[in-house]
Amino acid sequence: MLNQTAGEMTSNDFKQIVNAQAPTPGAAATSTLANQMGLTENSGPMPGIDISKLDFVSKAKSVLDASYKKDKSRLPV
Repeated sequence: MLNQTAGEMTSNDFKQIVNAQAPTPGAAATSTLANQMGLTENSGPMPGIDISKLDFVSKAKSVLDASYKKDKSRLPV
């Protein structure tokens, strides 16, 4: 399907599709929106979770080391 589109779409077709899309906001509008949402550098901690507090993270290094050891034993050096 992608090959067919690439083969049949002209540059004018592409320009018409892109121009039909909603315009993207400029840097000033994006900055204003970020300020309104409280997502600036000075707004405190960003939303999300601290993955270092999850129990599986402490086991990640041992799992990675075990995978390296297993790979070394399977692959010829």
